Amino acid sequence: MAPAALHRQTQLTEVSERFVWVASKAAPREHFPLLLGLCLEVYLVSVVVAKSEPLAVALALALVFGLLWIGLPRRERGVLKRDG
Repeated sequence: MAPAALHRQTQLTEVSERFVWVASKAAPREHFPLLLGLCLEVYLVSVVVAKSEPLAVALALALVFGLLWIGLPRRERGVLKRDG
């Protein structure tokens, strides 16, 4: 959220190289707290609603997010380096 808020308040009509740099550096750092919060929320809801294996559900969700947010971008970066 930080890069978008910075952009909306400082550069309303253009996308600058600084914004791209800030967004590129901030996004990976913001994934872990988001992943942790979402998994804890799913865990708590699973405890109340499902009452069965809530930790397994939260860990599975963490694995899916980890693959999508970390594994997939790293794989694509490797493909771009090979092709480029």
